[in-house]
Amino acid sequence: MNQHPKHALDRHTGLNYYQNSLNLIRLLAALQVLYGHLYIHLQLKPLPIIGNILSIFSGVPVFFFVSGYLIWSSIDRSKNIKEYLLKRVLRLYPELWCGVAISLISIIILYDGVVFRDIALFVITQSTFMQFWTPNSLRDFGCGTPNGALWTICIIVQFYIVAWFIKKFINKHKSIICHISILLISILISCLTPLTEKVFPTIICKLYRQTFIPYLWLFLLGAFICEHFKQIVPLLKRFWYLAAILFFVVYYLKIDINASYPVIRSILSCFFCIGFAYAFPRLQIKHDISYGIYIYHMIVINICLELGFKGNWIVGAAVLLITVLMAILSYFTVGNYSKRKKSNLSKLITAVWRC
Repeated sequence: MNQHPKHALDRHTGLNYYQNSLNLIRLLAALQVLYGHLYIHLQLKPLPIIGNILSIFSGVPVFFFVSGYLIWSSIDRSKNIKEYLLKRVLRLYPELWCGVAISLISIIILYDGVVFRDIALFVITQSTFMQFWTPNSLRDFGCGTPNGALWTICIIVQFYIVAWFIKKFINKHKSIICHISILLISILISCLTPLTEKVFPTIICKLYRQTFIPYLWLFLLGAFICEHFKQIVPLLKRFWYLAAILFFVVYYLKIDINASYPVIRSILSCFFCIGFAYAFPRLQIKHDISYGIYIYHMIVINICLELGFKGNWIVGAAVLLITVLMAILSYFTVGNYSKRKKSNLSKLITAVWRC
């Protein structure tokens, strides 16, 4: 299958879309999320230096804008929406279903308050697109949500669907002004999100925050950089350190715009991460286990809570080790199976297309 022209090697800049260390960035983002949940749920003392640094950054926005950056090119490489969505399903769901199965087993073994109807609905929602929902009968298990970190899966699935249509709309108009306008409108809408809490009932506001709308700007920020790769990425690669410096200045001076996530810091974080990834491509990690860490870490944390293990960094270190081992095992089994299916799917569709 042909690559999109903008992703070929650019003779003027010497950049190639695929030569980066974004897997390292995603791994660090996943570890930041894991650290935050360890610190909060296991009631651990913050680490002196590492803890302070990790508390400044937020891993979730990184996942969102990196997803937007990568998915934008995936649309270009897909012959039609069916192929595109099938590849997305194979990327997300097999490892997710494995995590749901392990979570279910841990609940059945460790929890006395299991209600069959609730647990059945819980498995269905966790396995599809409503990962944010937890039945009341499971509120006493672990931290109160068996795998609350998976709320982002629901957002990402929605974006995968919306991204296809936004991409086609932008391709049709072929205007950078159009793309910038959509990005700015999405930022404005996100900035207005806190006002919804003053107008609408709490349940409506909670459901609204589980839609892609408040977070769309983060995905579109990564998508914008991908769309204008040859113009933007060389600058980000050259001045990535300036983005980092400005990030800390904005953070310590508390100069920002409140939205789903701080706007200025998130934009600078995006510039820094993508610029750093292309400035240091040799730091690339071949095997991306970040998704597995994201799926499994709360399962392990909740097991520890049910067993009464908390308040000790030895337990925290054990959670980290077990989570990483589970993520590696998942990647080389379920993850590799998914990649083979994706590869076979692409070859099949390419053959049919040529016929």
